[in-house]
Formats: sequence, structure tokens, C-alpha cells
Amino acid sequence: MTRIARLFVTVVCAVTWSLGTASAGPVAPSNAPSDDYRLGPLDIIAISVLGVPEFAQPNKSWMDVTVSNSGKIHLPYVGVMKVTDMTTRELRAELAARLHERGLLNDPQVTVRVTEYRASTIYVLGEVLQPGQYYMRENMYMLDLLGLTLGFPTEGLAYLYRRSAVTNGDESGAPASPDSPRRGVDTVVSKAIPIDLQALTSGTQPELNLKLQSGDVLYVPYNRPKYYYVTGEVSTPGAYEVPPARPLMVSQAIALSGGPARTAKTSEGILVRFKDDGTREEIGVDFRAIMRGKKADFPIQANDIIFIPGSNAKTLGYGVLTAIPSAALAVIP
Repeated sequence: MTRIARLFVTVVCAVTWSLGTASAGPVAPSNAPSDDYRLGPLDIIAISVLGVPEFAQPNKSWMDVTVSNSGKIHLPYVGVMKVTDMTTRELRAELAARLHERGLLNDPQVTVRVTEYRASTIYVLGEVLQPGQYYMRENMYMLDLLGLTLGFPTEGLAYLYRRSAVTNGDESGAPASPDSPRRGVDTVVSKAIPIDLQALTSGTQPELNLKLQSGDVLYVPYNRPKYYYVTGEVSTPGAYEVPPARPLMVSQAIALSGGPARTAKTSEGILVRFKDDGTREEIGVDFRAIMRGKKADFPIQANDIIFIPGSNAKTLGYGVLTAIPSAALAVIP
């Protein structure tokens, strides 16, 4: 199974759990929708009509109505109404008009509000301050959603998972093959859209600010810090975190370790780099020449080991270089 496939399975499992827990009570995220919210299946609506007791339940001045899977509700004196994609304002006006047409009230005073938003929901998972389930406002975009989570990484990749229904054979007009579902049957297709958070938040790629759809899942992967190592004749040898947002030059990496000690042979440094295939590369580091501008500085990579020798035998420190990453990672939280 590929890394992306494993990631998708993780997200789907998390969403399934979220759906299960959400069904136990109302969704109460921070982005309360306005009157432009469009009603949909499973939304729960509180409706009251002044002076009409049939629009009330015991110990309440209103009645709770759940929108059916087909987007309809059933009301006294009105019967069955299709309310999908209506706003509460539009539903209020439609109810008042129907009650007036039936001669029940000259000026119906109708109140409509949504108590549980179930139709247009979006999910945010992963490395954000407030993960969870959010309901979607009309014309809501990626940056709107990230702003609601009140804290998220501004770099790296996030993934927007989107599900859509495709009717077999509809797009090309050709009949479905014998091995595929029969023509006219809806098939759910899922896709992962990578989002470069730095490009999105910096505005360099405005096309990444996608318009959201109900059911979208935004997953921001957890990014573990990466380290490089400095050993030998430096003031503070050890493991140091690689900055995530900018390149770190080898001279800066040595300086962050406190710089070479007085006994260091700064022109005989070595950088050991481990490659993906398991081999290692050794790069000479002439710190003195770099600082004098006589040699080019260069960026380090995660897991690089910088060794600055001293007056003792060079091989004494050099021989333990390969043990540094595993030993350091054992004590890094």
C-alpha cells in the first residue's frame, strides 16, 4: 500500500469516527451560519407560528422538524414541502404565504431557525488547533476554513479529500462494460487534492484557495521536526532542529552549536550525508575559508553530521559519526 493510500485510509477512518460521534448530539462549531445557509437533508429545524398550537410540541413553543433524506418536511395545514436549498428566510416567507392562502391567518407570524446543522458539513483533521466538524457557509473557501481552525501550519502539504458521485456511462454516453456497475448507477469517486500551505497562505498560488463542497475533508499531516548533528571541537555539540521554512547554511549550523573551539582545526571539517539508498557522502567543510569568503557556503540537509576535528587524533571522533543519528534520536522527544 502506498503512502498516499495509507494516508487516505487514516483520514477515512477518522471521518467515520467523527460521523459516529457527531450523531450523538448537535454540531456546535464556531462558524454559526447566517440566513444565507441552505437547508439540506438531516438538518433539524425549529418552526413556530404565533397563535397556532399545532406548530408546537409539549413544553415547547415550537416544533422540531427533521429534513428527510429526500429534502422534505411535513407540517400541519401545509403538508409535505421540499425545502432543500432554501434559506430559513425563504422557508419563513413560503410558510407564511401558504398559511395565508389557506385562510388560516391574515398575517402569519412565522419563526424558522436551524437547531442542528447536518447537511453541509466539512471536516478538518490533523495538525490544526481546533480539528473537528464544521458546517459550511455559502461560498466558503479554503482560507475561510483554515481561519476557523485558529491555528495551522503555514508550510508543507495538506490534502483536501473530495467525494463525488458519477453515474456510469453518463459522461461518454457509452454503455457500461460487463465488468462495471450497470449504466445509470451512481458510483462514489474519491480524490485527494494536494494543497501547498505556504503557496496558499502567501497568495502566490491563488488557485489553491478552492471553493469548498459539503463533505470535504481537509487533512493537515503532522510534521515531525528534522535534525542535523554537530560533533567534535565545537562549544555545544549535539542535535539541532532544521528550520522548516528556510535553508540553513553549513556556516550557520556550526555557529548555532556555539562555533569552533580554540583547539579546532576549522579547515579540516567534514560533513557526512546519508543518502536514500543507504550510502553516505563525505563533503569537506573548510569553515575558515567559508567565513573569509574564499569558499562557497552551502545548505545542510536533515540528518547531516558536521564533524569539526581538534588536536586529538582525527579518527577518534570520526569513527563514531555513524552512531550519532540513532543515539541522538533515542533521547529526542
